[in-house]
Amino acid sequence: GNLGGERSDWMAVVALTAAIMRSSVWIVIVFIVVSYEKGIKGHKKHHHHHHKDLAQFAQLPPTSSVPEQIHIALGKTPDTIAISWATMENPCTYSSTVAYGVSETSLESIVVGEHYTLRDTGSWARNYTMHVVKLSHLTLGTRYFYKVGSLQSGWSSTRSFRTLDGPTSSTSALSASSASTDHPLGIIFFGDLGYLESGHVRDCLAIEADSRSEDEPSAPSIIVHAGDLAYDLDAENGLVGDGWMRSMEDIAATVPYMVVPGNHESAAGFNHYTQRFRNMPNGPGTVRGAAFGEAPNNWFYSYDAGPVHFVALDTELYFFNPELVESQLKWLKDDLAQANQNRARVPWIVAYGHRPLYCSSGKDCDQDATTVRQSSGLGGAGPGLEKIFYDGGVDLYICGHTHVYERMYDVAPGRGADKSWDSGDSTRSTVNMPATTYIVAGTGGNPKGLSKFRRPLIDRTAARFDGAPGYGRMYVYNSTHLRWQQIQCDDGQPAAAPLDDAWLVQKHHGPFSTQIPSAAAATKTGRASPSVEPSDADEQVNMDMDTSSGSGDIALTSDADSVPIDTNSGHSSTDAVGEGDASSNFVSAAAKVAGIAVFGALATVIAAWVKHKSSHLRRLGWRPLGSVSSARSHGGEGEERTEAAALSGGGGWDEEAV
Repeated sequence: GNLGGERSDWMAVVALTAAIMRSSVWIVIVFIVVSYEKGIKGHKKHHHHHHKDLAQFAQLPPTSSVPEQIHIALGKTPDTIAISWATMENPCTYSSTVAYGVSETSLESIVVGEHYTLRDTGSWARNYTMHVVKLSHLTLGTRYFYKVGSLQSGWSSTRSFRTLDGPTSSTSALSASSASTDHPLGIIFFGDLGYLESGHVRDCLAIEADSRSEDEPSAPSIIVHAGDLAYDLDAENGLVGDGWMRSMEDIAATVPYMVVPGNHESAAGFNHYTQRFRNMPNGPGTVRGAAFGEAPNNWFYSYDAGPVHFVALDTELYFFNPELVESQLKWLKDDLAQANQNRARVPWIVAYGHRPLYCSSGKDCDQDATTVRQSSGLGGAGPGLEKIFYDGGVDLYICGHTHVYERMYDVAPGRGADKSWDSGDSTRSTVNMPATTYIVAGTGGNPKGLSKFRRPLIDRTAARFDGAPGYGRMYVYNSTHLRWQQIQCDDGQPAAAPLDDAWLVQKHHGPFSTQIPSAAAATKTGRASPSVEPSDADEQVNMDMDTSSGSGDIALTSDADSVPIDTNSGHSSTDAVGEGDASSNFVSAAAKVAGIAVFGALATVIAAWVKHKSSHLRRLGWRPLGSVSSARSHGGEGEERTEAAALSGGGGWDEEAV
């Protein structure tokens, strides 16, 4: 009788398990279908939103003369600001005028500039007018108010900008103590920021720009966009570019917005980039394109800002205009030679471009990075970009293109330079670096989503994060001290604590190949002893900094252990899923649900089995210990034995009952 009852119990357990498994399968199927439908609707919603915005832009008066898309840029010298804007009317029959002054109610100074036609090559064949006006001999450290337009076309609303602080005399040297620590030169860097994908990061940039309007000490003085603007400026007959520039106007009309071309600006010979950003400081000569003819060279250029000489480079020449590579490199060598003669006044040299010379995220770090690093143009003679950086003493190179954040230590030409992504010699220094420091800041936001690291973490990398949208923030305090932070921005507010925060100290500005010992003695792993004076390694610098990190006393050291290194090879808590990975999002979630369902079914089977065995053992006289109330309900010896076992701290089954 007991055997038949036990078989009946097990049949019930099996039936229950089968029912649970069937339910779990249906749960998984329903979840996959719902998730897929949700993903498709979300994808359609994204594109519908895109076309809705474009339709709205298309409804603007095609002949409007109202100034829009206002943005400003620094000139060759800090006392110059170039203002650019667009009007939809073409041809233009009125002047391009800026009225400005130090009072919002008294814009007494008038400057007339130039205008020209931007011809879009899309199916609509749109023509509209771009305007550029340059304001010169401005007083440094001063807020100016301005409006653009003319009496005939109408005026924009009044906006303002603040000129840079810094020495005004070309002969005045900048010492380690002459720059105020209360007002460091602040620069924001990022690459790869799209129009429809930029929401949170653009909101953070707006907050940064507002702080500039309020003259806050930690406010940025310059914003650098290292290529891949809007995705893409020419898309949808130029309407995406129009939308992007309108969305950036409150930011770019307040803080100088400095740009370089990326691969996504290449359409029609970089037509939209060349025409929309003629207010950049011009490089040597002119550039040519079928869509615009001949125009001032805004593809590569340089300018001074406070204690920094900035060099803007066009890395796309290697892939779209290789015949111009040699010209850029020749200009770069000459520009760095002049900058080195001026380092007593402008000690830091910071270069930026779109593509990396070094990175560890994926395939872009292989042949393409090697090409940018090593190639000297079609002729093949002479040094490549990296060797020129080394010989010219470039302190930092900052870029985008790969959609991750990665800060490297100093990297000098050396081991495996023309073979592998894992190349170059590094001393892992942050004090008196003996070579250029490389930073990738490509986490602005793009249609494909942020990338993941596909390569292992190696010694030359100080910190790296993926899946974390944001931008870099650099503060230059004086001739020797520079602070770099990577700011995460995935909720529209700059994160209070930076993802990465590092000090760079350089007391020996100049060509690395002559003033600082070479890192050629580095080992196979790319490590060598830091070229640091003994007194520098223990240096302490006290600065009262008004930044988001709230730091006070800062210890400056060349010890590699003092620099945060991401041993997990990525920031996983905010991993973004790109356009190509849309299906993997809900499949992964479905797998998790399936796992939970199977686990639940297994747990139910085990519980049923335990219950069955417990019932069977109770029939044989077994009792579980530690269950006083249960034993008491049966009374007699069971109660007495269970209480004794509980008091004695026993566990398991009460073998005395057997």
